[in-house]
Amino acid sequence: MWRLTGRERGIVALLAATFFWGTSIVAARIILRDVQPLVLSHLGALVSATTLLLPLAFVAPHLLHVRRQDVWKFIVLGGGAFALGGIFINIGIQRTSAATAATLQYLAPAMTLTYGWTTGTEKVHAWKVGAVFLTIAGAALTTGVVFGQFVYDPVGILAAIGSAACFSFITVFSKSFASRYHPAAFTGLTFLAMGIAYFAVEPAATFEFIQTRPQMACWIAGYSILLGVLPTMLYFYALRWVEATAATIVLSFEIVVTSVLGWLWLGERLAVWQVIGAALVITAVIIIERQRNEVA
Repeated sequence: MWRLTGRERGIVALLAATFFWGTSIVAARIILRDVQPLVLSHLGALVSATTLLLPLAFVAPHLLHVRRQDVWKFIVLGGGAFALGGIFINIGIQRTSAATAATLQYLAPAMTLTYGWTTGTEKVHAWKVGAVFLTIAGAALTTGVVFGQFVYDPVGILAAIGSAACFSFITVFSKSFASRYHPAAFTGLTFLAMGIAYFAVEPAATFEFIQTRPQMACWIAGYSILLGVLPTMLYFYALRWVEATAATIVLSFEIVVTSVLGWLWLGERLAVWQVIGAALVITAVIIIERQRNEVA
């Protein structure tokens, strides 16, 4: 009987995550018309942490044990990188467009590969560089940036690039200790640190929002569980077997999902060159998977 290898399971998990995250970017574009980025990020983190940690505390509390040497890592990961990345991407989406923000976020493969090369933690192969190039070129075509379709807003652009830097750091940093924890526990603890960080910055805004707009808060809660918790768990699960640069390249398929859904839901343009860009991104993913026997 044919069974998937760990690497293959990781790739499948990452591709599944792209559908959830791609949908979340388009959904966030709609939600952010009426909600501030910090409130959306904070409420999402609190809901996500509660959804995961509360059941585990009753069913399998031993999974929530955090090693002493990992406490600061969760603080840096959730309270630092995830918190900043969540704010940055929401600002980018709000001030530009769903597809523009996603494209800039997917400078992450180049950042991750550069980090791996400069630190010696990841070998750089010609096919890997080619896949990164195809990812960036494909993302640029998909959003129409090379044909004047780029939504220019300096703050939004810088925020989206900042999100890419955070995401690259998250991918590299998570691999150093994620495998020591169950994916649900690791995800929940990360969201908990993220929620605490937001609370320290702005303790009142989120709770004011819940009191004044409870129906919208419920919609955001559902959005956070379906489009935040599930893909993040899949992502951390996949990092057990997939190297950092390969993971960010596979996740670039999210831009294809985002652009198609932006066309269907938001009426954003989907031209021939955008379809070509999507094909380049898919090609990059295929290259990464076909070279799975290479040494990372």
